[in-house]
Amino acid sequence: MGPKLKPAVFAAIAAALFFGLVEIALWCAGVPTLLSEHDPFVGFSERVPVFELDAGRGLYRTPRRATEHSFNYQEFRAAKPADGFRVFVLGGSSAFGFPWGARVAFPRLLGDALRAAWPERSIEVVNAAAMSYGSHRLRILTHELLRYDPDLLILHEGHNEFVERRFYRDHLVRADALDGVQLALARWRLYSMLSRVYRKLAHRAAEPDPAGRSAGEPRSRWRGWAARRGGSSPGPPPAPGPTGSARAAPGPGRTGRSSPAPAAGRPPAPPAGWAARG
Repeated sequence: MGPKLKPAVFAAIAAALFFGLVEIALWCAGVPTLLSEHDPFVGFSERVPVFELDAGRGLYRTPRRATEHSFNYQEFRAAKPADGFRVFVLGGSSAFGFPWGARVAFPRLLGDALRAAWPERSIEVVNAAAMSYGSHRLRILTHELLRYDPDLLILHEGHNEFVERRFYRDHLVRADALDGVQLALARWRLYSMLSRVYRKLAHRAAEPDPAGRSAGEPRSRWRGWAARRGGSSPGPPPAPGPTGSARAAPGPGRTGRSSPAPAAGRPPAPPAGWAARG
């Protein structure tokens, strides 16, 4: 090892030891990782499974990150019995059982019917449906479910295709080569802690203060608002009227009187000239 390389190697070792000790300290303090709370890919990667093995209980179950995101809590045996019949139901909110959950969804009823029809078999019907899941994420989920030795897959889907393209476009067009880096950061407790602090501060900065002004918004804006209306107080705009919209001051052609409210049960009269436009 050359004399110029030694300082760099020692610095790398010292940095690794420092961050390693910090990680151990955060683990002892009970700081959770981001991965334990949510899937950083929201279902668009096979790197984060929906079901996790609970070796102590001998079963697979949906972890917190899955139930907090889109899934019902479900569990099934890690080793399927010899007389077992295992069914997975995939789909969107209809199969999920929205808004009441798996206890009223049709997969539970299917399980009850199969147990009544085959009392000699060990029936497992797992509700693997997820809120707002379209065919792209269901295809990824299917690859995972095939590892659990299913006898039957049921797909109930067809009305979420626009959701993924509309609200998850960034995940659809992301660079897959960076998935490993993103997953490593989600498992790093120091990064997870700093991310939570950043989100908390950003959320606090976006909250309006009691004066009705967004945090960080300059007071000069409110002073300018007051000056344009002939006042000196930098207070908030006038309170909205009974209908929820701010009352406008009487101007040219206005008397200051509000239009009479329509009678109960009757829609408001259309504006003048409406019929002529037909």
